[in-house]
Amino acid sequence: MTHLAVTDDNVEEMYFGDKKARWYQITSMHQVEDAFVNQGAQRVCLVSPTGSGKSNMSGMICNSLVIRKFCGVSNELDHNGHYKENLRVLFVAHRDRLLQQAVVTYAAANGVELITQSMFSDIPVGVIERGWHLTIFDESHHESCNNFQYKLEQLTQNPKNALGFIPLIGMTATPDRADGMLIKFDIIVTAISREQAVAEGWLAETYLYSFVDPTNRANKVPMLTDIFEHYHQQMGRGIAFVATKAEASELTDNIRRVTGKRTFNAVDVSDAVLNKVLDDFSLGQWDFIVNCGKLGEGVDVKGCESVILGESVNSFPKLSQIVGRASRPDSDCRIFEMVNPLRDNLDTTVIVGEPKCHKLIYKRSGKWVEREFDYSTLQVDDSFDLSANRL
Repeated sequence: MTHLAVTDDNVEEMYFGDKKARWYQITSMHQVEDAFVNQGAQRVCLVSPTGSGKSNMSGMICNSLVIRKFCGVSNELDHNGHYKENLRVLFVAHRDRLLQQAVVTYAAANGVELITQSMFSDIPVGVIERGWHLTIFDESHHESCNNFQYKLEQLTQNPKNALGFIPLIGMTATPDRADGMLIKFDIIVTAISREQAVAEGWLAETYLYSFVDPTNRANKVPMLTDIFEHYHQQMGRGIAFVATKAEASELTDNIRRVTGKRTFNAVDVSDAVLNKVLDDFSLGQWDFIVNCGKLGEGVDVKGCESVILGESVNSFPKLSQIVGRASRPDSDCRIFEMVNPLRDNLDTTVIVGEPKCHKLIYKRSGKWVEREFDYSTLQVDDSFDLSANRL
């Protein structure tokens, strides 16, 4: 497997729809072109942080004259400036919201016929018989799962295709799977690192609030409720992640009670209801959404200013996806987490890099005390005393 990183040397100006493309989106498109045309790849994975515009990158790739020609599609235009032949793209994802977002994104693409396909459903016979030119698989770190492997031959092998195979482009922010399974692509193109995207202003800087939980109790709701009561103003609007449905229900009620904020429990709701709530959240009609595993990946949530981690996350890929919910450049990225210094915890800074501000917060004499972490010395104020912490 070959890994390619892109650079911003001599990048031309380009638009996708009415949006000016970023340098790394353009360069990534060219890297994908080169991978297929010159390096003989059949399966290419495009890696870029959550919120960096992977969907637009895929649309730009589908509009590429090089990719269209490679797939055997004519670039001839009619008298109205439209392509005489469409590039038929099968867009595969594991969540309906991703498929719906793809329809919106690809509306800006010229000469593309988009066919959306759930990873969990059989490909319709009519689609198979007609064929398509290119497969795009969103959240492609799921490539190793049985549902995808079962469809892999259908997605990549079609005798009606002029190439004898169907080129496959995967997109993900987290190519490393928690279970150690490797995604199997010929070439991996890394568009930009999270650190560089933050430094250049493409993603929001991080404000990290680490609350000391000396008990490391299984039920985090009492401590979470206390945090919400005292810090909901700093949170703005956010998404809370908890471990169980019971915790989600209890925390939702508690947030409403201690803050008076509009809070939705996203457990046991249909995709249609959840999509409506996420749209309303983006419009400012909800303040908090509490969920248990539903929103860790595969959703684009505008207006999310905070992520509240009320569960222990033992996977860096999962943590990266969760943090990405609040990484869009149109709002701050505030992460509220609970840590126990005497136990092994995943270090959030491995995901976000050095935060703009990192506070260690603990209880002393019944009050929350804040100490700012000094990254120049890798220490907090020496008045911090774990033995004095009492919730």
